[in-house]
Amino acid sequence: MSSPRLADRRSHHASTAPIPAIQILRALAALAICLHHALYDASTLRGGGLPLVEVPLEAGVDLFFVLSGFVMALAARPIYAQPGAARMFLARRTARVVPLYWGVTALFVVVGLLLPGTLNTGPPTPAQIVQSLLFIPHVRPDGLVQPVYGLGWTLNYEMGFYALFAAALALPARRAILATLAALLALVLAGLAARPASAPLAFWTAPIILEFVFGLLIGLARLEGVRVAGGMAAALAMMGLALLAFAGEIGASSPLMRPLAWGLPLALVVAGAALGPDGIAPTSPSPGWALAQLGNASYALYLVHPFAVRGVREVWVRLDPGSAGWPYIAAALIAAILAALLVHRGFERPVTAWAVRRLGARPRGRD
Repeated sequence: MSSPRLADRRSHHASTAPIPAIQILRALAALAICLHHALYDASTLRGGGLPLVEVPLEAGVDLFFVLSGFVMALAARPIYAQPGAARMFLARRTARVVPLYWGVTALFVVVGLLLPGTLNTGPPTPAQIVQSLLFIPHVRPDGLVQPVYGLGWTLNYEMGFYALFAAALALPARRAILATLAALLALVLAGLAARPASAPLAFWTAPIILEFVFGLLIGLARLEGVRVAGGMAAALAMMGLALLAFAGEIGASSPLMRPLAWGLPLALVVAGAALGPDGIAPTSPSPGWALAQLGNASYALYLVHPFAVRGVREVWVRLDPGSAGWPYIAAALIAAILAALLVHRGFERPVTAWAVRRLGARPRGRD
C-alpha cells in the first residue's frame, strides 16, 4: 500500500507532466521559425524562386506565446495561493530561461567581435548588452526594438508576462488567472489609448501580449475540467490551421491584427491539443515520439538555430549559392535540430538543474 506522501507525489507528477500533444506543438513552433529563416536564406542565395508556404511560418512565435500562457497556468497548479509562490515561480522561470539565453547572447557578441562581417548591425555597446541581458526593451542602432541577439525580443515579452503572473499567484488558481488576464487586457488598452513613446512601455503594451491571454484561458478551462471528444479536438485544430492559412497576410498588416489573425487561430489549435483526450504518449520509433522529444529541446532549437543555419549557409556559399533550394533547407534544418539536441542535453538540462538548486526553486516534497 502506497504512503500518502508517495500518493501526493504521484498526483503532483500527473498534474504537471507534459502533455504529448503540447510537446509536439512546441516542436512544430520552433521548426516553423527555423524553416522561416532557412527559406529566407535560400531565397536570398538563389535570388528567389522558392515556392511560398501558405501558412505564415513566423507565426511560430505566436504559437509559442499561446502555449506559454497555457503551460504557465498549469505549471503553477501546485503553488497557487501558497506562501512564497511568486518567488518560487520566478526562480524556476529564471533558471529555465536565463542561462541559455545569456549563453547564446555571449556567443553572439564574441562571434561578432571576432567576425564583424557576420553581424547585420554594428558592434553592440555595453549598455545595449546589459539591457539585453536584463530583458529591457530598447532601440537598436538599426531602429528595431530588439536585444543584441535579435531572437531575444520574444523573451522580453515572456519575462514581462511572468512578472505579471507571479504577482497574482498569491490568489487561488481561477482568481490568479483572471487577475493576470485583466492586467494584460488593461496594458493593451492603455497602449492603444496612450501610444507611449517610451520603448519599454510601447513594447510591453503591444497587442501581441493578448496571445498570453488566449493561452491562459485554455489553461483555465483545463484546470476547470473542460474536455472535448477526440473528433471535436481534431476539428478545432484543423479549423485553426485553415483560418491561419486564410489570414496569413492579414496578420502582418498591423500590430493589432497579428494576435487576431494569427493568435486566435493558433489558440484553436492549442485548445484542440490541450482539451482533447490526452491519449497514450507516442512510442519510439514514430514521428510523434520524435516531435515530442524535440519539444523538450524546443527552447534550445529556437535560440541556437540561427548559428546552425548560418553555418550551413557559409558552406553553401562556397559551393554553389545558386543551388540553395530544398536540399539546402533540409541541411539547415537537420543541422539546427542536431545542434539543439546537443545543446539541450549537454548544456541546457544540466545548467538549468544547477540553477534550480542554486535559486532554491525546487518545490517541497518533489523529487
